[in-house]
Amino acid sequence: MLKCVMFDMDGTIADTEPLCLDAFQAALAATSDREFTKAEIKATYGPSEEGCLKALVGDRAGEGLKVYLEYYRAHHRRLCPAPFPGLPEVFDLVRARGAALALITGKSAASLALDVAAFGLEKWFQIIKTGRPEGPDKPADMRAVLDELGLEPGEAVYVGDAPMDITSSRAAGLSILAAAWAPGAELDQLRSLKPDRLCLTVTDLAGCLKEALTLS
Repeated sequence: MLKCVMFDMDGTIADTEPLCLDAFQAALAATSDREFTKAEIKATYGPSEEGCLKALVGDRAGEGLKVYLEYYRAHHRRLCPAPFPGLPEVFDLVRARGAALALITGKSAASLALDVAAFGLEKWFQIIKTGRPEGPDKPADMRAVLDELGLEPGEAVYVGDAPMDITSSRAAGLSILAAAWAPGAELDQLRSLKPDRLCLTVTDLAGCLKEALTLS
């Protein structure tokens, strides 16, 4: 019986990558004399933004994070105005069927708070877990959500776009619906890891969840 749907944020709920990369480049321009490519920035992904910046500019990470968040706040509406189309209706479906919604992300609490406010996510998500500068531990966060709700792993599913989301879900004993609708989705890697379902569109996800919630 499906009682909780857990979501990733970046690349799953919204296409935040252009905003994140521009914010990183603004932060790096303020804290380093050299230019960093997008590939160099993306190679640090995993920890929260402070951890990424520490890998790039060391002790100036705290200073860089302030610039990052200022840019993120100022340009959010322009670069990432809304969730992917159809997802608010998916959230409504899950809640209407009596299941809980949780948000588990590797990004910082500060930047996620800006996403939550911009998209009005607080009206849907009951539990939110954010990232750490030292690196993510999504399996632990998934288990913590289960504990808070008094659920077993078989009663929840995770929706995420990254290969790590598949391995993390399996480590926590959850089913995984791989989200492959973002422009930068890593389709080949996602397929190679054999998620429970590969959802190429939000419509695919809605169908999967509708079926699972009906069976529940």
